[in-house]
Amino acid sequence: MSGAQSHDGLFNKLAGIYQGDIKGFPWHSYAALIFQVNDQMELVGETWRAVLARTQNEEDLLRAARQMREALLKSSVLVGFPKVHMFPNKISASTG
Repeated sequence: MSGAQSHDGLFNKLAGIYQGDIKGFPWHSYAALIFQVNDQMELVGETWRAVLARTQNEEDLLRAARQMREALLKSSVLVGFPKVHMFPNKISASTG
């Protein structure tokens, strides 16, 4: 089972809470921001996979990608960039 499938209920609930009756509301951007602020970057990726699974049309997918990118970029000024180490082996080798 992939990560997005294991959190499918969570993403369905988030889409329902944020989207409500507004078609095309960017629930995914709000979800990604919440995960970014709480340093849960793996869930940002899973949010994108959930968007991929739910989006049929290429235009809507491009819109979602742009909305998420812009939201994460703008919020990084306030919350910083991800705290995930890209090269943990190199960091620990250079400090030890």
